[in-house]
Amino acid sequence: MPKSALPSAGGDLAADRQTEIQQLFHEWDEARKFDYSHASEEECERKLAEYVRLKEAVISAEPLSPRDLALMLYVDTDAGDSEMGAAFRARLCRLVGVETWGMEDGEE
Repeated sequence: MPKSALPSAGGDLAADRQTEIQQLFHEWDEARKFDYSHASEEECERKLAEYVRLKEAVISAEPLSPRDLALMLYVDTDAGDSEMGAAFRARLCRLVGVETWGMEDGEE
């Protein structure tokens, strides 16, 4: 069976279809890899706006799998170059069913 037709670890071929987050991730990753060093200021601004739009779309999409959550974290942290954002942290808290993230009484 060709590799692309192999089912995922958890199921059948239908489960291998990309989720919205996975599709957005691929677009975001392409925008992330853009070479700003040889682009005009206008191209840089356009690509940065696209990057931010895709990042926000990934973070606001509904996760359907553990991989989706991992991709959301990866995107939210700019591939590990940034801290987790407040919006994503709040989203995780809602998914977990807790009100705050971290220390009690707002301590950090």
